Amino acid sequence: MKYLAWLDKTLAAKLKDQPIGRPVFLRAFMQLTADHGRLREVADQTLALAASWMGDSIAETVWQGDARDGYVSAMARFRSGQTALISSELTHGEEPAVQLLLMGQHGSLRFEDVVLG
Repeated sequence: MKYLAWLDKTLAAKLKDQPIGRPVFLRAFMQLTADHGRLREVADQTLALAASWMGDSIAETVWQGDARDGYVSAMARFRSGQTALISSELTHGEEPAVQLLLMGQHGSLRFEDVVLG
């Protein structure tokens, strides 16, 4: 998905100088698709981005929800102890949107975007 590639590049550039110190927690709300079949794909790709931003691999993931529910959520724990909560939900006719809160040892970074075609 092009948007997630752009998001990764954008946040990686912001995190390069460690403005928040070492990232320890990510809350990601991804409302990018109206297609039930893509909810898990968006969540999986967002977890991969989280691993990149945390600089660590995932040790454990707990999933909740499915296509019938209209959302998929994942709680991930990384090998070094960081955590991430990822929610992928249907757009329900609204514009696709992303909200991220990345907390670090020395601050936080908030990112919100409405994704235009």
